[in-house]
Amino acid sequence: MSQEHLKSVNVSIAGRTYPLKVQDGEEVEILSIAREINEKVHSYQLTFERNDRQDSLAMTLLMYAVELHQLKNKVAPNQSNNNELNDQLIKIDDLLNGLLDD
Repeated sequence: MSQEHLKSVNVSIAGRTYPLKVQDGEEVEILSIAREINEKVHSYQLTFERNDRQDSLAMTLLMYAVELHQLKNKVAPNQSNNNELNDQLIKIDDLLNGLLDD
């Protein structure tokens, strides 16, 4: 990360403040994500009243990890299909170039 384009931002998550350095233009996105995390933590605290803040943070982290894992599993087969498609397009291009050379 280039130091000259960094901006200092304080992000509050579950009642704790974290100083961060972010790229110009990322501040709004980072604060929005922090707000979303806080909403999820608060939701877990309301749903499971016996949980403390740490439990709610752990459940929020687990929820995001599951979502990320599911997205990766959806993307991986598509990348494989794209690689196969690219290989086929290269073969077709080679065949067409060969025909044009004749």
